[in-house]
Amino acid sequence: MRKLLATLFVAALTNSSFAYYQAQQGRWISRDPIGEQGGVNIYAQSKNAPINRVDPLGLADLWMNFGFDDSTTFNANKDAINSQKSDLQNAMDQCCKEFSIGCGTKVKADYDFNRKNKPAPSDGTYNLGEYGKTPDGELLLSNLGNISTPHSGSGLNYLITGSSIEQIWEGQTIGTQGSTMPTGGSGINTSYLGTPNLLSHEGGHQVGYNGGPDGAIHSSDPNNIMSTANQSGQTFDKCACQKMSDAAE
Repeated sequence: MRKLLATLFVAALTNSSFAYYQAQQGRWISRDPIGEQGGVNIYAQSKNAPINRVDPLGLADLWMNFGFDDSTTFNANKDAINSQKSDLQNAMDQCCKEFSIGCGTKVKADYDFNRKNKPAPSDGTYNLGEYGKTPDGELLLSNLGNISTPHSGSGLNYLITGSSIEQIWEGQTIGTQGSTMPTGGSGINTSYLGTPNLLSHEGGHQVGYNGGPDGAIHSSDPNNIMSTANQSGQTFDKCACQKMSDAAE
């Protein structure tokens, strides 16, 4: 009987290449290959939320979900998007190196190519006002909500648009590279997709970065991706690293 149970237990194991998973127990029976860098529970599966998360390889994926309104296309922006994806991967690799956070995280991208349900504003500008509580703000939220990919319910969501984005900042109306809404994700203007770390910066806002002075949403360190600048060579601080790692699945 003991031999039979042992045989059944072994037969129920799934080899994910990086660890063995035991479905009946709902857990990995091998240690996390990155050890405590992935969290103190080195046998956890999908952050103990297997209904909402998947981890087929025993590693974590950070998904960038892209949609496009009808003012632009994927083909017109694919090179810039790939560069932004590489920026975020480099930032997560640096998180592991500097803080032992997010080690093994792979940044991946998924796309919704349906533009029919994502109309651009008729005047060519998303006018978001101060808090996005404008008709254009509602349109941007609707377009973000219409991004449909297998991972759009988690990770980071970006609506790419050829329309301008304006908002009120410190009492003045300004044009902006991108704007992250309170919910749903970020609208990104195609003219600025070549700005290094732009999507990493806006992604930091999506995951709730608050590591600036007195819990501010921007860092005062110009070398931090979460400062107001976006340039090559910037990295995340520990707060941003942790929040991005938490957004991975």
